[in-house]
Amino acid sequence: MRILLPTMRDVGQVGGTTTHLDMLSRGLREIGHDAHVLYLGAHIPEVVRNLGIVWPAGALNRARRGWGMMYAAWVRAQIVAGLTERELSRDRREQAAQSTAGVPWQVLNAQDVYSVPGLRAAADRYGIPLVLTLHGYPLYESLSEGYTTKSAWGKSYLVRSEMKALRQADRIVTVDTRLYDFAVDLIPDRSSAVVSLMNFIDTSSFFPSREGREELRGRYRIPPGRTVLFCPRRLVKKNGVVFPSLALAAMDPENRRRFVLLHAGEGGEREAIEAAVHQHGLQDQVRLLGNQDRAAVLDLYRLCDIVLVPSVHSENVEEATSLAALEAMASGRPLIAGAVGGLAEMVRDGETGLLVPGGDAQALAAAILRLAAAPGLGETLAEAARSYVVSNHSHLKAAERYVEIYQDAAAAVNLDRPPYQEWGKPVEPAHADATDAGDAGAKTVDACRIEVLGLPLDLIGLEDAVEWVIGHARSDLSETGTRIAVSFNPELAVGAQRDPIAAEAVLEADLRYPDGVGAVWAAKQQGVAEVERVPGIELAEHVLARVAQENIPVYFLGAEPGVAEEAAARCKATHPGLRVAGIHHGYFGAQEEGAVVDEIRASKARILLVAMGAPRQESFLLKHRHQLGVQVGLGIGGSFDVWSGRVRRAPQWTRRYGVEWLWRLASKPSRIGRQKALAGFVRDVMRHAEYGRGRNTRG
Repeated sequence: MRILLPTMRDVGQVGGTTTHLDMLSRGLREIGHDAHVLYLGAHIPEVVRNLGIVWPAGALNRARRGWGMMYAAWVRAQIVAGLTERELSRDRREQAAQSTAGVPWQVLNAQDVYSVPGLRAAADRYGIPLVLTLHGYPLYESLSEGYTTKSAWGKSYLVRSEMKALRQADRIVTVDTRLYDFAVDLIPDRSSAVVSLMNFIDTSSFFPSREGREELRGRYRIPPGRTVLFCPRRLVKKNGVVFPSLALAAMDPENRRRFVLLHAGEGGEREAIEAAVHQHGLQDQVRLLGNQDRAAVLDLYRLCDIVLVPSVHSENVEEATSLAALEAMASGRPLIAGAVGGLAEMVRDGETGLLVPGGDAQALAAAILRLAAAPGLGETLAEAARSYVVSNHSHLKAAERYVEIYQDAAAAVNLDRPPYQEWGKPVEPAHADATDAGDAGAKTVDACRIEVLGLPLDLIGLEDAVEWVIGHARSDLSETGTRIAVSFNPELAVGAQRDPIAAEAVLEADLRYPDGVGAVWAAKQQGVAEVERVPGIELAEHVLARVAQENIPVYFLGAEPGVAEEAAARCKATHPGLRVAGIHHGYFGAQEEGAVVDEIRASKARILLVAMGAPRQESFLLKHRHQLGVQVGLGIGGSFDVWSGRVRRAPQWTRRYGVEWLWRLASKPSRIGRQKALAGFVRDVMRHAEYGRGRNTRG
């Protein structure tokens, strides 16, 4: 295959992504494929990058921390998309001009979430798949490093970028299992597109060697008899880089003088390290070497005696499969690592390295002293670690697996029916839980789940929603009490942003179905196609038709006095056999609430229809779910007013074209206040939601 790997990074830029790209492209070529890394920095001169990206970003960050990050990410993403388009066009012309037509680029493999929208357009234009390698947690890492702590706009941009990338890529490769879980939690309806593939290295480049070690000790001015500690990490919080200095400070002065600590990397934690060095008098022990190129890093592995990867948990960020740890293990150097994230999975304590609690300087100091006092232990650990890496993290094995993923993504591309037209459809297994062990009578219903303004929304159709209600109505009462189905609409979603009771009602519900064009539109902004609207009144009408046939008792609660009675009478006429277990209006106060709950429980109803408006009806159901004694509770807004004949429902054509809200406003101008919620919903989705625009069809 021919694989193009575009990246927003610069050639030689220090970091795990650059190392990953170098080894992946090398591995792909070594097993017979054509792979090319398209670095932004290889095509844009440094002076242009400084003038157009680096310096303006710095100025923006000084104005408001986080703005510069957004600016740099956006500009780099536009540039790399343009460079990719140009390369695809050039290559297509070159291949076509050959006497025997060659094979053009067949796959794009993005490395940065910010670049995905532009690369998606390029991939669609040339009919090839887009694979995204997810190297980390953009939002959490930015928060951890302090880039967006003071910018809500910056946080929103990062969240949208993550969601947009995960929605728009054909396949997502995560570099460890925690990232896999993170991605699947964000896009459960696309879990089948996510693959976990642990990080890897070229074990022929990183191997045990002490060649030239004495010359290196002289070059780095290591005093005789000193043990060299090496920390090859970017100087950011999640890497725990301040703790090696604190570990030295925790030792007694005599032990401390036995060590020299070398840091290779740059970042925002340099000041914290320098402060620790100054406070504890470690100037003779700690050296900050700054960023080092590949050759220098290889030299430092040969020079050192012990490698430290002291990662910590920071702002929901845990270490993935650390490339630095893999390099140390492959280089035959004993490793001490923080017991967090992928490190805890990869390093077997006492077998392939030593693990210490993240952020524990005392434990790190003890581990350093232990290895320094027992060189034989270090050699045993290093030998086992090398064997483990060769067997499990070879760049050649990883390249073979990537080719399988590329081929799978390419096979799914069909120009007449692009794979994204299937997004949002149910996948196995179901992600919106419809049953539990106690629901023997409930039918399992597939329903994908997304988030809108931080609230869950189940993408379920009308027929499946009816099955969900009827199935639970037949079953025994759940241990969690009444099952609650919520009508998800813009008014409720906007209200939940400022009303904790409304938010809790949505979050704690068992089903949130898309009632309203706003909910359907919001889902489509995430790239989810063919979302079916489920109006609450239609769901209730279909449920009543079924329960009339199956003799399931229903309770009517809500509306003005007399309205529920009229609604129930008309429904019984429409659905012969309908059992109305009880009726009560919705105009009762807090003092009467207990009596109403007692009446509902005594009725032995299995379904409770609550027509008291949002969020009152949802909060009522949530507050009393353990006392109501009904199997299922549905909030259905103003349905009783329609059924009783007091309010006319919007014409069918307005519902078909999604303008029912406009008809209601025209027929009742006093609803203007409620319709403002729809405008606020659209605004909030576009500004703060977890996604951007969905994909367009090819052609």
